[in-house]
Amino acid sequence: MHWVYLVLFTALLQAVKDVFIKRTVRRVHCLVVCWSYCVLTVLFLAPALAYVGIPETGSEFWSALVVSGVLNTIAFVLYFKALQSSDLSLTVPMLTFTPLFMLLTSPILAGEFPTRMGPLGMLLIVTGSYVLNVRRLQKGFFAPFKLLFHHKGPKLMFLVALIWSVTANYDKIGLEQSSPVFWLFAAFLFIALALTPITLVLARAEMGQALANAGNIACIGFFEAVSLVFQMIALTMTLVPYVISIKRTSVIFGVILGTLIFKEKGFKERLAGAALMVCGVFCIALF
Repeated sequence: MHWVYLVLFTALLQAVKDVFIKRTVRRVHCLVVCWSYCVLTVLFLAPALAYVGIPETGSEFWSALVVSGVLNTIAFVLYFKALQSSDLSLTVPMLTFTPLFMLLTSPILAGEFPTRMGPLGMLLIVTGSYVLNVRRLQKGFFAPFKLLFHHKGPKLMFLVALIWSVTANYDKIGLEQSSPVFWLFAAFLFIALALTPITLVLARAEMGQALANAGNIACIGFFEAVSLVFQMIALTMTLVPYVISIKRTSVIFGVILGTLIFKEKGFKERLAGAALMVCGVFCIALF
């Protein structure tokens, strides 16, 4: 069961990474942070790639890379903007909608169909999203849902979850057509290259901010690279759904860190909501 500790550590690192992102985008243009993060992740993944080597790629590798790369470029920008816009404890739990959306996208794109526990998982995720703002229930039965999507951050992260439910299927193709480390390296390199002209056009004047906040940005890239390597190691020890499900406990860590570091309010209901949503992920992925 050593893989469990690896994935839990991966989840913790993901949450810590989000803390550094939120702290950094307060002072640096989010496009600059996003671009820097991708570049540094590529640099930190390079030693791992040098160690395992470059594999032969299958015929579908490049098409999967282009589709995943384009969609993830959009998703990454939305991800950083979401963390910039709203509380960490309110925004990050939206990522648990990804496996819910995959109940629809996976049968279409990959021919994979939901398990019998899928409907229960859906119910838990939706219920958890309701509980995130249950203290606003006195304003009406649907007030918790309305408030959730009143905030810019959760709305943007909801879109990220939708995009990732599509790219996850292409990521699976890319992994099967190459190797885990090479796919991660290629995907982040594609996104970094795609973001370069966009960042130069829209945020050239703010590029210098990256140097002034180099420490925080380096931590973002480092934590992402290390967590991904641990995730890849865990994937060699057990099944993919087990790894992804436990990795989603990062949203619980995110709620805790958001409260401790940024003094975000509504800790009890947000923790309860996030926990319900993670339970929903477990139902969809494991049963």
